[in-house]
Formats: sequence, structure tokens, C-alpha cells
Amino acid sequence: MSTFPVAIACVADEDTVLGLKLAGIQKATIVNDPSQARQEIIKFAEDEEIAVLIISEEIAAKNEELINSLLEKPFPIIIEIPGSKGRVEKEHDTLKELVKRAVGIELNI
Repeated sequence: MSTFPVAIACVADEDTVLGLKLAGIQKATIVNDPSQARQEIIKFAEDEEIAVLIISEEIAAKNEELINSLLEKPFPIIIEIPGSKGRVEKEHDTLKELVKRAVGIELNI
């Protein structure tokens, strides 16, 4: 019998991870360099329990190719959040693209 993933995981800087752990997220890893982040992202993406993977924008920007390849799969849903250094300016709005892919229509959010 197949079950849906239910866990939330996080790969981010120390301050972000500590804040999310205080909010109840148990599967979280503090990363300091892009290669370590890549390994952790892959580990969580292969974990069948993970439904949502939260990644700080700074780490996601340094692992953009990997993130884009993971977005093709239904799980985990990847959400980029600002890290402790603040928001990273980007050319596109990932949340808007996620909604468009999931629902099939573009929403102005």
C-alpha cells in the first residue's frame, strides 16, 4: 500500500534552521557551503517521507540546476524562503510558477 509523504524538511543557514526547528520542523540541516547543501538536498529529495523541502533562497541560487531538476517530480514540493541575510532578488517568482504548474492556470499573487 502506497502512502503519501507527510514530513517537512529544511536545508538552510543556521539562523533559519533554528527558527524552523522552533516551529516544529525536525528534519532540518544547517549548511555552510554549496557542495554540502547539494548533498543534503539530494538526501531529502530521495526520502519518501518528505512532502515539502524548504530551502533558503541563497542556497537554492547556488544549486539552481539541481532544484530545477527536482521541480519536475511531484514530491517533494520545494519552497524557497529568504534566509537570515534577507531576500535574494530573482528574475522570476517561484511560488507563482508552482501554483501555475499545480493548478494549470496563472494566478496574480
